[in-house]
Amino acid sequence: MADRKASVSRDTLETQITVSINLDGKGEGKFETGVPFLDHMMGQIARHTYMLLDEALSRVVIDLSGRPNMEYYVR
Repeated sequence: MADRKASVSRDTLETQITVSINLDGKGEGKFETGVPFLDHMMGQIARHTYMLLDEALSRVVIDLSGRPNMEYYVR
């Protein structure tokens, strides 16, 4: 079975973001947002997220930009 890992980096004029995920990991996370409370909350999500069950839907919205609204459509 292939490893279920991915990593994405994005650099803009305002931010430099790198996100890596290992779906077969141990629920450990490392976060360096510069905001201690956000680091703590992201760690809680990494540790305590439950496996999705059949016919379950999960959505997460995290506002990192502070902008009031953004709509992005991908085809």
